[in-house]
Amino acid sequence: MLAASALLATACEDYTEHHFGNREDLFQPTQVNNYQVAMAKGDYATVAQNETNRQKALAMDDDSLTYRQLLAVADNQYFTDEIAAADYVPAILRNLIGNSAYNTLTAGSSVTVAYNQYVGADSRLQPLQDMPAVSLEGTFTPSTLNRLSDAISGQRPGAQKGDMALVSFAYSEVDLPAGGEEEQVAYPCFEELTGSFTEAGKYLLVPDGLDVAIQYNPGKSYGYPYGVDIVHTSETTIAIDGNAQDATFTISKDPSGWILMNGAGQYLYMKGTYNSFNYIEDLGDLEEGEWPVFTITPNADGTYDIVNTGCGKVMLWGSAYNSAGAYLDKKGTEGYLGIRIYQLRESAPRKAPTRAINKTGCNTTAVFTFNGSAWVEHTVSGARLEAFQPADYATLGSAYVAAPDAVLPAWLSARLPYAQADDEAIAVYQTKGGTGARLYTFDGKAWNHRTETEVQTVVFTFDEDGWAAKGDYLNQSLTDVNTSDAAVILSTYGWTIHHEGSIGELSYVWSASTSYGMKASAFKSNVSTPTDAWIISPVMNLKKAKDPVFAFQQAQKYAGTPLSDYLQIWVGTGYDAAAGKASASWTDVTGEVEGEWPDGTSWDYSDMQLPLQAYAGQPNVVVAFRYISTESVAATWEFKNVVCKEAE
Repeated sequence: MLAASALLATACEDYTEHHFGNREDLFQPTQVNNYQVAMAKGDYATVAQNETNRQKALAMDDDSLTYRQLLAVADNQYFTDEIAAADYVPAILRNLIGNSAYNTLTAGSSVTVAYNQYVGADSRLQPLQDMPAVSLEGTFTPSTLNRLSDAISGQRPGAQKGDMALVSFAYSEVDLPAGGEEEQVAYPCFEELTGSFTEAGKYLLVPDGLDVAIQYNPGKSYGYPYGVDIVHTSETTIAIDGNAQDATFTISKDPSGWILMNGAGQYLYMKGTYNSFNYIEDLGDLEEGEWPVFTITPNADGTYDIVNTGCGKVMLWGSAYNSAGAYLDKKGTEGYLGIRIYQLRESAPRKAPTRAINKTGCNTTAVFTFNGSAWVEHTVSGARLEAFQPADYATLGSAYVAAPDAVLPAWLSARLPYAQADDEAIAVYQTKGGTGARLYTFDGKAWNHRTETEVQTVVFTFDEDGWAAKGDYLNQSLTDVNTSDAAVILSTYGWTIHHEGSIGELSYVWSASTSYGMKASAFKSNVSTPTDAWIISPVMNLKKAKDPVFAFQQAQKYAGTPLSDYLQIWVGTGYDAAAGKASASWTDVTGEVEGEWPDGTSWDYSDMQLPLQAYAGQPNVVVAFRYISTESVAATWEFKNVVCKEAE
């Protein structure tokens, strides 16, 4: 969102000639005042109450439909295609920028207004709203899950294809013995170790005070190990439900310490500066800077320090992420737990109770859909579908989620500790009167609710005829803030940063500068990091455009050749800001950009323009600057003074 109050930009000194050279056919030099303003909550009420706007709406039709739609703007806090910002904002521009600024306007002055535009709900949410909630009797296990469909059908007879249900049931990870739930099942038991670690063998690694054992990441070659539940058979002995292979570590002696192997026969090792663990099947395949040897030292509190000898990092359990990592500086800090060790006693297995059987209530909730013949667990394209669980309601002390945005982001962070930037998740939960579903996106730090509106901008120009939206579809200097925070860049300018894949150890690629505008670089500490980083413009509505042109200034150094392999311009159509980059159809238009691309010998800015006539008539158009770097090439690319308007 642009700044909440009007910001007076300094009068441009021969702005057009300085920034756009001889493009006088497109940009006429003039002394102008440019303002940027974001509509606040009360401004929407002002739009609806303005007498000029009311008369305009009443004149649109005989049944006063448009008038009623105008009044709704005050409550909705957004504009629609029927009540367009371009038509109804001019009447309140004096209110937005203030009398003193308004009275100093000269011909050619402009105001860029950021506002909320209704774009509709994500189509994936609609079938998940207000589903019937179903609770099933009995306990289901891995071998009896195939009976879930019949059980749901018993609660939902006559279901039609596409029907949905939020289903809660009791689930046990352990198959029940033939004698019934009261019987016990024998599993190998592990006895807690005390004193010095001296014996090779099979062990469970257990976070201090938790009823979980650390298990490796099945099917992965690296990661932060998470937990599998354990049961206590005595004060010093534990057993594990049917997943002993996933959580059992074989520890063998090495001349300088101990070697750890997981249940899949892979060795654990640390690598470089990473805090995660890596797995390898043959120690002979290790490379320089990859360390498989650990020391194991007892502590007075009964825990052990399991320390990698190559990097000196100690294994700790992070309760905020529900996973294990190795760290130099987190030992003993809040939320990071030491590790207890339990040794397998294969000669005397004891009987362990089946842990997850729940006779008094459900412990699992999931969304199911009827496919015409059976009830199957529902999935959604492009997003994780996560249902609020019975234990989560118990933690809340409520049978429903009363304040979703206060509860669900933190809940998703705990439930999805390995989320990556731009991941999507749909949270399904019980409301006071039914079920609800909300879509969230992960920005690399937190989960953010995606609403049915998006921030758009419209540029109004002042001339002898007054205010009008005269085809300025975007007008930003991009030199208002210094920040590397993607969320601030989005809220200030409406530009979205998207990474295709990892950016390695970098904190960011794109940043904003008051001197250089938007800036991309993947070069840090004399290292070039491979990246594919996009920055996407605010949505431009070209529905009424005839001959739009997108103009900007750019500078670059250190790019490789050909330049188009590293610095590219793309146009996206059908873009939905809520759904992100994947929602648009993209075209590489790098070769269509007019002007001299910077040769990289100086920091001089080049004036560029991209004809967008091919996209006239389309409502959701964006332009993206795509930055690509490799291990050997990492350019610095800057652009600013972005204008999209009708060619004149």
